[in-house]
Amino acid sequence: MKTLNLSKAKQIAMDMSCKINPADQRDFFLVHSEKVGRVAKMIAQKLGIYSDIFEIAGWVHDIGYSVDFKHHADYAVPILKELGYEVSDVLEDCVLNHGSDKNPKTIEGKIFQVADKLSIFDQDVVEIILKYGSFPPKADDLSFLKMMSKEAFKLIEKFSK
Repeated sequence: MKTLNLSKAKQIAMDMSCKINPADQRDFFLVHSEKVGRVAKMIAQKLGIYSDIFEIAGWVHDIGYSVDFKHHADYAVPILKELGYEVSDVLEDCVLNHGSDKNPKTIEGKIFQVADKLSIFDQDVVEIILKYGSFPPKADDLSFLKMMSKEAFKLIEKFSK
């Protein structure tokens, strides 16, 4: 089994992005992947946790979009294993449980889940939305932003309990 590092994780995301359509989703996927990892790393450092797992997970957590949109999280780990990479329990927790309706088992998974939603509060994400959408945003775009915001705050409240 191969060890997954940050540069390999980023390359996998880049390769998988080619299979995502339409282009606005592909662009969002790449920006979002990088931002989630960075936000998770910032939260973790605030809590005194220092690990490369957050940025690695950021790049690979949504690669399942290349197979199926609705159940994308379920495909990411099998894709990594099929490519010959070892997937640690912590990485698996981050990837499989980043959805709002999931229950991560590790502190890293909990941090990553919050970061997945908080990452939308970023200039680059807004730029992608404006590039492919309209202003004011269409109802679908507004619904997405509202859902991500609502879930971010709900997960932050849950995190502290």
